[in-house]
Amino acid sequence: MSWLKLLLIAPLVLFVSPLLAMGQGDICVHVSNLWTGPDTAVADWWNTVEVWIANDEELLGSAYLFEFTFPDSAEWLMDGEELAIQFHGRASGDAFNGSCWVDGFLQQNVSLDQESPDSILFGGWSYGEAGGLSPGPSDLCYTFQFRLPASAEGDSVGFCILVVTEPPLLYTLFLELAGPYSPSFCGESSTVIPICFPIVAPPPRPCGDASGDLLTNITDAVYLLDYIFNGGPAPCGDCLS
Repeated sequence: MSWLKLLLIAPLVLFVSPLLAMGQGDICVHVSNLWTGPDTAVADWWNTVEVWIANDEELLGSAYLFEFTFPDSAEWLMDGEELAIQFHGRASGDAFNGSCWVDGFLQQNVSLDQESPDSILFGGWSYGEAGGLSPGPSDLCYTFQFRLPASAEGDSVGFCILVVTEPPLLYTLFLELAGPYSPSFCGESSTVIPICFPIVAPPPRPCGDASGDLLTNITDAVYLLDYIFNGGPAPCGDCLS
């Protein structure tokens, strides 16, 4: 899969009948983690991007293009060569059981609207015979993870997310029976809206917390053994002394 797939297919749906009434929808993005309240990023550990979707008609397909702007490239949790996306709520139903295209592509240091951001494109165009994304109010549909360097703590701008909904080719779109349309972004109609989250230091972790989950238990021993013998992820550097 590549960006080229969306660039070739997306313009074709513009020919869907304009006689049908368009649906309405909204997409909103939040950041969460183990330590802080919502919408605050933590330096030197994993954060979660939450994608919330609202749609009043069944979505036959969709595409999401985000820019994540930070002076240095973030580290992203990957599944092979693709972004590791988790599915929740309405997005975890039969339409997302592998019979359709729901992949994430990461383009690092590619500028669309800002300097040296990481751009992420994902979606399902279309969702296939299994059905689409059922209508519903705004709820959590997708998550994926990123990690910022320790030097990011207290950055004056923060970690910013932009959704790109500008035609003709690179945009966030919902596709339903009447055709494609651009959803609002967190209730706003502007085509490109930056949302910036402050970046703080994580709280002190318990001594012996190799896995960094704020607990000390047998999981930490397993985590260390996996690191030593299987080349697993390194333990938390400041919580073993």
